[in-house]
Amino acid sequence: MKFTESMKVLVLWGLALFMSMNLAAQNYGVEVDSTKQTSEKQEPKKEKYSGKRTFIGGGFGLGFSQNSGFINVSPILGYNFSKNLQAAMKFTYWYNWGRAYDAKGGVHKYDGNIYAYSIFSRYVIFKGLFAHIEPEYMNLPRYEWSRDWSSSTGWTLEERRVDAFNFYVGGGFYQGFSGNSGGFVMLLYNLNETENSFYSNPYIQIGFTAGF
Repeated sequence: MKFTESMKVLVLWGLALFMSMNLAAQNYGVEVDSTKQTSEKQEPKKEKYSGKRTFIGGGFGLGFSQNSGFINVSPILGYNFSKNLQAAMKFTYWYNWGRAYDAKGGVHKYDGNIYAYSIFSRYVIFKGLFAHIEPEYMNLPRYEWSRDWSSSTGWTLEERRVDAFNFYVGGGFYQGFSGNSGGFVMLLYNLNETENSFYSNPYIQIGFTAGF
């Protein structure tokens, strides 16, 4: 598995963003000591974040068509720095299958596994509306036709593994349920879309979270 220079830059950029948010969050909720009297006007106290700090969540997908299908899961583990700012790690797994037809009409079945790892951050803009940014590394199969005279049709379908680096930006809406749980829907755009990208721009993502 080799990273291109652009992929390395984007990974470092995402990590730097995550660290900068962490440093900014450490200054959130600092209170002024009311026991110290000064001649200067004291700043009003900032309320500390009182909600659940850590949260879990994820998404689940299932789809079928006449010649293909897929199933996927995407667990999330995250942290609320404040009521407006959060960051999380996500792992996504797909299993897909289908049938392809060669030049002579021969049927070839295939199936494969897709893995993706990402970190993301969200900032709540107003009453559930949030902005989202997410760098993601993905490893997935690609299928290519090749000549095989030992087969009945003279063609065979070969699988090769490829790497893709995606950089999603977008936004969505979060709706809270009972307690600290809720669901969200997002519209994302991949700034690094290539021929190996699994999704085409733009795409919709739906999931849920629960604090603990």
